[in-house]
Amino acid sequence: GRVASSLFFHHAALEYFEWSARVAEEQGQYEGVARARFYLGNLYSDDEDWDQARQFYELARKVIEGRGRSSLQASILTNLGRVSRLAGDLSYAEECYCRIIKMLESVDRAGLAQAHYSLAEIHQAKGDLDHAEECFELSLILREKAGDRVGMAASLSSLARVYQLTGETGRVESNLSRARHHLEDAGDDVGAARMSLLLADFFFTEGRPRDAANHYEQGLAALKDSDPTLESRALGRLGQCFMDLDDRKAMSYLEKALALTRDLG
Repeated sequence: GRVASSLFFHHAALEYFEWSARVAEEQGQYEGVARARFYLGNLYSDDEDWDQARQFYELARKVIEGRGRSSLQASILTNLGRVSRLAGDLSYAEECYCRIIKMLESVDRAGLAQAHYSLAEIHQAKGDLDHAEECFELSLILREKAGDRVGMAASLSSLARVYQLTGETGRVESNLSRARHHLEDAGDDVGAARMSLLLADFFFTEGRPRDAANHYEQGLAALKDSDPTLESRALGRLGQCFMDLDDRKAMSYLEKALALTRDLG
């Protein structure tokens, strides 16, 4: 079933997982039933059919709840929380992530960090910035203990978004800079380039064209054609920065941005 799914044989994968669930149920293998329904949920999630995905994740959760491995239960709740958030049910998504936190405490640091991070996203979507900050901070602490530099960068970047909403501009710059350094240390050049562009956007909105231009140039140099849409936007903003600085290079960058935008259609 997973092979068929990966090859996009959607109907064959659905039939296989439904058959697997029936066989496992007949044999009294509750974990097998839960796993098959979990994969069915994943198939519908891939199709962005959130209602069907939630239905199968719920069926999987009910079968495995209170028994079986915590890792499978956490995976089911994680995906159930994600599709609930995408379907607009923030309260139920929050409930799923809270359950994961209780389940994984002192067991799975990486899973616990991701649960706090996802819960923070829910709080932010609900406008509860204090709790969003608290949960992003907890995810950062756990990722620091695990030495997960890419995860640390994600937590820091998200904290920067919260601080931008609360008007704490000094902390925005600090967190984005730290995030970029972590990605550089992790060898993620493209991720570091994207972080440089986020810093540039921040400087741009703060009316600091020289700092913005420097970071746009750094980010564009490392982006290496990996994201033409982002590149065209950054080129356009770089051109605007040079216009603000009365630099004759402005027109060259604006023309490059226009040409790339046309190429993208």
